[in-house]
Amino acid sequence: MPQENTQSSVSPERQPPGIQDGRGWAWPAIYQLTLVVATMLALLTSQHLSLSERYWLITFVASSAIWHWLSIVETKPVLESRQDAIVTTISLAVLSVFWYLLILIHPAFYLLLLGLYSQILAFLPKRWALLFVFILSVVAATSAFKSGLLE
Repeated sequence: MPQENTQSSVSPERQPPGIQDGRGWAWPAIYQLTLVVATMLALLTSQHLSLSERYWLITFVASSAIWHWLSIVETKPVLESRQDAIVTTISLAVLSVFWYLLILIHPAFYLLLLGLYSQILAFLPKRWALLFVFILSVVAATSAFKSGLLE
């Protein structure tokens, strides 16, 4: 009886660093968990949000969760080529846009940075990840200062 090959066809050095250790499921779980926690905090602590802001919040959260699932979880990024890294970077950039739209509605979504950073560091080449993290950190700090969270 022939044995099935359960090994990945991608060599470990070509897999993203967060996947090489066999715990690749944890990084998407962290993102989804922080999205749920931030959403609950935002909805439970914000009596000042109008009905339309609540609709936008739920729309952006649902869009972010669906985009994350389809672009990261289902595709399981593998760095076989430069194109793979570009597609993964675009996917994470879209998640970052959703994050920014969410922090404009409620500051609880700064918590989502935990999930975004884990995705960036797990699924991008190191030099791309460092640049992405730097840009995202500058955007986060700037928006926090503008909103008065960091005075």
